[in-house]
Amino acid sequence: MRQELFKRLGFGALCGLAGMAPLGVLFPYTQHSALTAFCGGSVQLAGLARLAAGAAWGAAVCAGALLWRRERGTFLTSSLWNYLLDGGAFVLWVWVCFGFQPQYPLVLGGAFTGLYLIGWAVRWLTCRRDVDAIREKLGLSPPSAAPSPLRWRESLPYLLLAAALFLGLRPALTPLDGADVPLLTGLFLPWLAFPFIAAVTGFGAGLRHGLCPLLPAAVLLAFLPNLLYRTVPYCWPQAAVYTLLTLGGNLLGMAWSRWKTKIL
Repeated sequence: MRQELFKRLGFGALCGLAGMAPLGVLFPYTQHSALTAFCGGSVQLAGLARLAAGAAWGAAVCAGALLWRRERGTFLTSSLWNYLLDGGAFVLWVWVCFGFQPQYPLVLGGAFTGLYLIGWAVRWLTCRRDVDAIREKLGLSPPSAAPSPLRWRESLPYLLLAAALFLGLRPALTPLDGADVPLLTGLFLPWLAFPFIAAVTGFGAGLRHGLCPLLPAAVLLAFLPNLLYRTVPYCWPQAAVYTLLTLGGNLLGMAWSRWKTKIL
């Protein structure tokens, strides 16, 4: 376990550095930035601090996955420790990259909590699927009933979750957004939150129930009201990308489930 921990820390740190390196080229720190002032006026030291924050976040995400393999503790306590580790690294990254303003870690930390709850729900559902499959092979539970048409019943929790987030996140975050720089609705939602929601919900549904053709359609319909906002307008290509991400995640989850079944 210790050897795997070091491997994960190293791999996660490298991924974090790779993700932060383009920011250093496209958005370099200046003498007037808050982090440069905090680093005693050294632009180079500020850039290194940003790289270190990205490496720490990547290492925390990769190493935090090992918490689910612990024999001690429950699923809930492992979830709590994993959330604190990932959330703490994320808040540190936000503070370093966006300045030492209290609203940044609070607002984006709340958004991170919402995204973490999505991932946690998908993980919980997939764990239930694995347990049900093992019980069925051991003869401890009867075979599951035949799937519903287009698997609408099976995909309903994922469908409702994705639709609620695509419909509700933007009006919920708009009052918190800055008037001059709409960071949340202009960058966070279309480039991070919406792609993450689409891919993860599609993957979770595919992992547990196979192909769910109604889920990509639900994501598309739920995103359409976002095209009506005048501030920070979204576009049709984004709708197509989120729909394809949902479908791709669904197919990937289905393929992964079949591969795991063959191994077991």
